Amino acid sequence: MHHAQKVLLIGTMILLKAMHVLFVHESTHDPSSEAGSEAVAGQGGKQTEGVSSADDNSDAHAYAYNTVMAVILAEGLKLAISAVIFIRAYCNDEGALLEGANGGAGGLGGARADWASMTRERALSYGLPAAIYMVEDNLRFLVLQQLHTPVTWMIFCHLEIPFVAIMSTTLLGRRFSRVQWVSVVLLLNGVMASQLAVCETRLHEPCNSLGNYPVKGIALVALSALFAASAGIASEFIYKRDLSVSIWLQNCLLYAYAMGLNSLVLLAKQMRPSSAPLWEGFEEGMPWAVVLSMAGMGLCVSAVIKHMSNLAKVFTSALGIFVTAGLSALFQGFELSLPFLLAAGVVVCALYLYVLEKDRVGEQAGHGHTAGAASPKRTKSTMDIPAKATDSATELAPLTKHQA
Repeated sequence: MHHAQKVLLIGTMILLKAMHVLFVHESTHDPSSEAGSEAVAGQGGKQTEGVSSADDNSDAHAYAYNTVMAVILAEGLKLAISAVIFIRAYCNDEGALLEGANGGAGGLGGARADWASMTRERALSYGLPAAIYMVEDNLRFLVLQQLHTPVTWMIFCHLEIPFVAIMSTTLLGRRFSRVQWVSVVLLLNGVMASQLAVCETRLHEPCNSLGNYPVKGIALVALSALFAASAGIASEFIYKRDLSVSIWLQNCLLYAYAMGLNSLVLLAKQMRPSSAPLWEGFEEGMPWAVVLSMAGMGLCVSAVIKHMSNLAKVFTSALGIFVTAGLSALFQGFELSLPFLLAAGVVVCALYLYVLEKDRVGEQAGHGHTAGAASPKRTKSTMDIPAKATDSATELAPLTKHQA
């Protein structure tokens, strides 16, 4: 991938992520959703009460459309795009086969070779990240329903970094340097300071009590960050384990599982007596904006996982804070106060320090492997992946957040 393509991918990823979060949050304030909790009980969102005294001035409305259906539509769109591109590549490989049959140098082309090499066990492994993404995608709607501003989501979703660090050390046996742990502490400090700035800007008074904060919403964001970190580690390992396999075939497998799992959730919801028609609410434009932005964001996430570095992923996520804050200020009246900008800057610096130290440690480890090149070689198993992919798989979870 060329440098210009990487820059374009990063910019697109930042914009789509910010727009998606903004669209989802905005759709919770659709006037049609204010008719009452009984009228919207089966429309995919859950009627919730204010989570604290700070929520009294901003009622949490239910969605006017079925949010699970929106997720299925986004997964279906991603699956359709990926399938069309892969099938086209598969058919184009037929020329190589014909050339080989006529005595030329033909043989299995790239797409056909990828399809032939995809074993049942490898295909089944894509179900795990799909299941985690299914939970994380649906949880995002519930969380944004209870927050005053989507900026809070963008800030607290970076809590996946500490989760990744903890899971990497406990489950994968990785070691983190002191600088990396300090950067994690700085990240948490910046997250808390930014939320404090948002609270004080909104209330125009010091936020000295727990009741000033949307505790339930923030707790759900932290839970969502945990799922995002888990899905990131699982999906990045699988995508880079099969590094030579077409990204479009990998996307087809991941999105097919996600679409099937979300369909089971939708079926369970529709079995309730209070369930509403599947397409109710989709006559408006906002649900389709949510679907399109979610689909585009998912495709960008898969490309970032497959082709780009952890540093690029971190900057994509960090810069998303400022893009979301800017869009919220433009369309929702969010006030960009100096304390918020300073706190957001601490978050970005902590993320940069974390990845910069990771790259330094990785380079030192690479020199160590070079010095010990004479050591005995071990047998390569079918689950072995390149060292670069292994490092990447245990680093920051993919952005999405998000969600492929």
